[in-house]
Order: sequence, then structure tokens, then C-alpha cells
Amino acid sequence: MSMKKEINRRKLENMICDFLKTQATCVIATCSDSIPRASTVEFFPIALTIDIITEGGRKVENIKKNPRVSITLSAPFTGWESLKGLQISGTAEIGRKGSEIFEEGI
Repeated sequence: MSMKKEINRRKLENMICDFLKTQATCVIATCSDSIPRASTVEFFPIALTIDIITEGGRKVENIKKNPRVSITLSAPFTGWESLKGLQISGTAEIGRKGSEIFEEGI
């Protein structure tokens, strides 16, 4: 027997925003030339947008070639009752200092 609990979109978005505020790092997965790469990065949530500040590297080069990404976050595991995590798939945009994307993230 399975139990399905449904919540409305606004409540779900609020739960996601609250969870994002409790975490400092996430793993971003990128892919280029059929080679996946997962990198742990620091992030800053602004509502449902996740801003990542990085010095560059392979993940940025991958995003330039293929902007589709996946991000995972998880709270520290202290037992099955406390298990919390989030997976997000979407499209990344690269901003530079002085760009509209970067300015919104400040």
C-alpha cells in the first residue's frame, strides 16, 4: 500500500526555498563530449534561483558547450527520519561582473 501526499505549488516552493537557506554547498553536474563532471561548489540562493560563484574551470567550459545542468543538495545524514535532499535540473547561465545576471546575485 502506498500513500501519496500532495501539496500545492506555493507550499512546495516555500519548502524548497527554506531548505536552500539551510545549505552552503551543492553538487553541480555538467556534461560535455559525453563526459559528465560533478563539482561541489558554494552557492547562494535567491528565491528559487541558485547563484554559484566560481573561479572557472571545466564546469564553466562544460556549461558554455551544454548549459543543461543538474544540482543536488543534501542535509547531513543523522538517521532515516532526518533524510533530506533536493535534485534540480535546469539550464545554467554564465554571468560576469557587471552583467545583469551578476548584479541580481549581489
